[in-house]
Amino acid sequence: MENGYKGLIAEKIIVDMDWEEGYDGKENWIRPVARMRDPMDKDSRCNILCLFPPFFLNRPNNYYKKLLKE
Repeated sequence: MENGYKGLIAEKIIVDMDWEEGYDGKENWIRPVARMRDPMDKDSRCNILCLFPPFFLNRPNNYYKKLLKE
């Protein structure tokens, strides 16, 4: 993404959100996915998807903080 996450979220409208589920060979994960549109588009077409970082279901909430300390 050339503009980055902050610019995308600030400039577009989230039409709806859904959850994507997956398995990476080791553990299950879920990730929110937002369908977005440009507020200036008069047809209200949803032509942008924003994939948020996945949540790994078997990891504690502080998993990444522990990795950073090591």
